[in-house]
Formats: sequence, C-alpha cells, structure tokens
Amino acid sequence: VYSSGAEAPFTLPNLPPGEHLIFALAGRGKGVLETLEDPYMLRFTPLALGVATVTVEAGVTRGGVEIPLTVDLGPTSSEAEVERILVDFGELPPDPLTRDPVTDDPLPMPMGLLMPILDTGGRGFLFTAVDARYNFDDYTSPLETLLPRAGHPGLPPELQLTPRLVGLAGRRTFKGADPPGISTAITVATDSRSRMAGDDVWLDLPRARIPAPPAAPAAPDAVGADLEGVITWGEPERLTTFQRENLLYVVRLGYLTPPPASPAPGYTIGNGRSHPLWDLYVPHGHTTIELPTIPEGGPDWPPQLRNPSPSTGQPTATFAYDAETLEIELNACVLGAFGKSYSYDEDFHVADVNLHASHLSQDSYLVRWRHLPEPE
Repeated sequence: VYSSGAEAPFTLPNLPPGEHLIFALAGRGKGVLETLEDPYMLRFTPLALGVATVTVEAGVTRGGVEIPLTVDLGPTSSEAEVERILVDFGELPPDPLTRDPVTDDPLPMPMGLLMPILDTGGRGFLFTAVDARYNFDDYTSPLETLLPRAGHPGLPPELQLTPRLVGLAGRRTFKGADPPGISTAITVATDSRSRMAGDDVWLDLPRARIPAPPAAPAAPDAVGADLEGVITWGEPERLTTFQRENLLYVVRLGYLTPPPASPAPGYTIGNGRSHPLWDLYVPHGHTTIELPTIPEGGPDWPPQLRNPSPSTGQPTATFAYDAETLEIELNACVLGAFGKSYSYDEDFHVADVNLHASHLSQDSYLVRWRHLPEPE
C-alpha cells in the first residue's frame, strides 16, 4: 500500500524453531529527537500494516522475507475494511510513589498510551498504532483509532483475529529510561465508541513493603533495603469483585544490566535491561512469600541469586549495578478475561498470564542480597 522506495532491513535473532507471525507497522513519526529523551513523546500516525508467516528451522538462517503492507490504515482507508473507533481515554490510576505535596494523596500516573491490537488467539498480538496523544498539551478526548474489520482481505484468512484496545499508564521517564510502575488494561473493541477511563478500567499497582524500596523519587539504580528471604507487598486498591477473585501475583527476582546509551548525551534507550532468575506464582489472598530454601550440595546448588554481570566501575554506564543488587518485580494480573477459562488450581500454565489477562500492573525496585554463594 505504501512504499518509500527504499529497503528497511532488520533481523530477528534467536527465534525458536517453528512457525512465527511477523508484522510490520508503517507510518509517519514526529518528534523523534524528543523521543530519545522521553519515549512517551512520540507522535506516530499509522498508515499501513502487513503480516507474514515465517517458518524457522533449527540451525538455519533465513534470508529476506517480504511483508506486504496490505492493510490501509491511512486517511483513504475503506470503511468497509477498517472501523473507526472513538476511545474515551484517561483517568489513569494513582501512583503510590507520587503524592500531592499539600494533601499527600497519590497523584494519577502522568503518562498514557493507547495501543489498539489484533488478538491472534494465542499467537501474539498485532499492533495497529502506538498513540501517545494523551501526553501532549493539545490532548482532547475522545481519541480516534482505526482497527481492521473481521475478514479484512489484507490479513491472513486462517487467523481468527479479535480487535482489542490496550491502555498503558506509566511514570515519567528519567534520562530516557522508562521507569518501573506500569498499569495495563485490555478491553474488547465492540463498537464505534469505547471507554478506557475510570476506576474499574485500570488496576492499581501492588505496593512494595518488605524489603523496603528506596525512597521516592529514586534514580533507576537506587537500591532499597536488604532482602532477608521474605517479600511482602500490599494488594492493589479499588479492586472489583471480579478482579479480586481472579487475581494472580507473579513475583520475579532478577538482575539488571545497563541500558544502551542514547544518541542524546547523558540519556539512555530505555531502563536497565532485566534478566530473570526466579519466578514465583502466588494466588490471590496471599501477599507474603518466603524464598525457597535450597539444600546445599543439591542439584540446584548454588541458588542462582546474584548479578553475574556487575556494571559498577564501568565509566560508560549511565546506571550501575553490583553483584549484590537484585531486582524485585511485583506483578498483579487479573486473569479469566474475555470468556477464557482460568483456574490457578487446574490446568494452569505460565503462558496463561499474558493470554488470559484483562489487567496487569507492575512495579519493581532494587534490593541488596548479601547471601551470595561463591560462584563456581
């Protein structure tokens, strides 16, 4: 549909063997230099979408793959193929770490993104826009967005695609880093007017308690209290009955390495890169866990709780993390959405967290783990 006449090659390394969907979203971007300092400040106008199916074989490097941009998302798109949806977007959830200096009440998350998607029903999501207009002074509600209708001739007919609206609320960036503290809401796009505003749309953040996080506002490499084997948090506030009954916590322990340097001096591209070590799944009603005890000399000894790539002392690292620094990531997930069955006690799989979620909220912070075994 659209072509600049120039090739734009890219590679996708380390894909597992099997059949993969690859999509390309093309459009016009404005404010690219500002985005280097704040990724929430991109003005993007989608124009076209393309989808291709690629088969990956073990040990085989594929050559070029064409992704025809066959879905028109521009101003000339056909109403028979593309639906225009007005979205009431806003009233973002409160941030427990950002408070009014007078009342001490938590202030709303300041940044928001609207991301319409096509749900492939288990093979991932196809984004049709990344809309950051909420973050600009000229923002007005509602936001208009486009989603291809079912049976669009430019999309693979074998895919059962369901249009959805994804909203993201987050904190302000720091030197280009996208800080922790994000709430994501997913709704079904069912008609020409959709609501993504109000207390029942968003999920408040889980609140870190033990070990204590660093005092706010904190730089992305600020470290809180020592981790002594117990993690405690407070559940999100303002939960509906459905949210409370279908809530699952995922507590992740990992380590960070510095983010890539940005072309803008003194800035980074995103936050520190997170590397998972342990994932702990906790059903609703529980907000305290003890770390597993691993017998010394057993098959999983020593326990992998250390930063194997410390970056302290690196003169080029904007943010630095030593061997004792670990990240605690608290995730609250509301599952059982969109008519999908969910039971933590029956047929639960890790993949269900993303596939069955209607709400996700996440916060993370750094702590000190002083019980390092000697590396082998």
